[in-house]
Amino acid sequence: MHVLRSGLYLAVVASISGAAGTTFQATPQIDGAWTLTQSSLASRDTTITNSSPQPGLVVFSKRHYSLMLVEGSAPRTLFAEPSRPTDAEKLAAYDTFVGHSGTYVVADSLIEMHVVVAKSPSLMGTDLRTSFARFAYRIQGDTLWLTRYAANGVFRMRLLRAE
Repeated sequence: MHVLRSGLYLAVVASISGAAGTTFQATPQIDGAWTLTQSSLASRDTTITNSSPQPGLVVFSKRHYSLMLVEGSAPRTLFAEPSRPTDAEKLAAYDTFVGHSGTYVVADSLIEMHVVVAKSPSLMGTDLRTSFARFAYRIQGDTLWLTRYAANGVFRMRLLRAE
């Protein structure tokens, strides 16, 4: 019975991985470093577009990714004393920064990131680990669009290939 299950499992995996247009590893197109050039958040009532974002970098290797960006269009406030920031300075820095890294898989037009380490401990929990870091993607030339659909709206990033 165990052999039968194993054989069936391998047959299913082989048929899925052989399906046209489906891959489960990085495509050469996505490998590399990408800089954030625009972001938007759309809800039922409104869309907020940031065409002058602060620095953002997304890096994809063959199996791993790293995403780090500063939210908003205003530069982050520097600490008055870099070696001893105040609690208010730390909070402001934390609230404007997004960062997580891990592994990922690509299937058709979907990138599913498996968060290993993140600024937010909640992203490292099993509940949000895959649902939060799941993006539809599209590449056209040197531009990558990442789109995350959620109950409260749609978040989009436009990135330009840096290398």
